[in-house]
Amino acid sequence: MDLITLQNQLDNSAFFVLLVTMLLYWVGAAFPALPYLSALSTAGMAIANLSMAALLGARWLEAGYFPLSNLY
Repeated sequence: MDLITLQNQLDNSAFFVLLVTMLLYWVGAAFPALPYLSALSTAGMAIANLSMAALLGARWLEAGYFPLSNLY
């Protein structure tokens, strides 16, 4: 797999996981009696953070330096 394809997949997966996680948080706020939504939402946030960290690492490998230009 080429690095550009990996970055594209990581970017899309992070967006999708964050979208689903946002919906889970909304459903959890609307229906607080559902106990498993909190764990699913937390797991979604962890997966999205790992995906974005891997995306930064892939961009680091591609460019040769850590991409800090737009992180402020």
